[in-house]
Formats: sequence, structure tokens, C-alpha cells
Amino acid sequence: MFDEFVKSELAATAKQLGRAVYHLDGIGQLPHLDAILQIPEIRAIQWVPGDGKPPQDEWPEVWRKIHEAGKGSVVYCGMEGMERIARATGTTKGICHMPTRVAAADGDAVMRKLSKYF
Repeated sequence: MFDEFVKSELAATAKQLGRAVYHLDGIGQLPHLDAILQIPEIRAIQWVPGDGKPPQDEWPEVWRKIHEAGKGSVVYCGMEGMERIARATGTTKGICHMPTRVAAADGDAVMRKLSKYF
């Protein structure tokens, strides 16, 4: 039903936006990930597993799938979580990291730590 009723509308809306990011909210949306990744106008995915589920960085298969589809990722996690996602994908390319536990004063240390993935 997703392909029949949602995918074309989602693609049309994403095309109008130009730089669309899809908020994949909860494990109930994972069955639709492949279809969403097929929409060229969706440039990135923000995966949020949902309440009571393991945090974002504990879903390496999701991040690998997104990365392998050529899409960017928007992640909200600490430095350790960012490193786990980078290890899962093999790079930090295409990852927009919205740090939740990194102080601005630690920016240089964070960049040194992540530079091994560039």
C-alpha cells in the first residue's frame, strides 16, 4: 500500500522541496525504507528508532543501507555513537551529525577523532 498510495506523493513533495530529508520515525517505518531510498529527490534520512528501542547508533544495518543507497544521514548522538555509525558505513561522508553530548569547546578534539574516517 505504501508504494501504491504514498511513494508517488512523497516523491512529488520531495521534488518541490529540492533538498528533502525524510524523517524515518520508528521501527514500523523500516519496511518502507527500500521504497523511500528509491526516491531520488530524497537526499537524506533521519532515522529515529522510537521510544524504548535501542538508540540510533545501535542500528548499523540501517545506516549501511542508507549510505549504500547514496543518501545522507542525519544523526543525533554522542561522539561514541557517531564513531559506531562511521564504522558501520566506513566513512563520515554524507553524515550530518547533530551532537547532543559534545561541548563546543571540544570541537577540535572531535574533528581529530573523526578525521580518520575522511
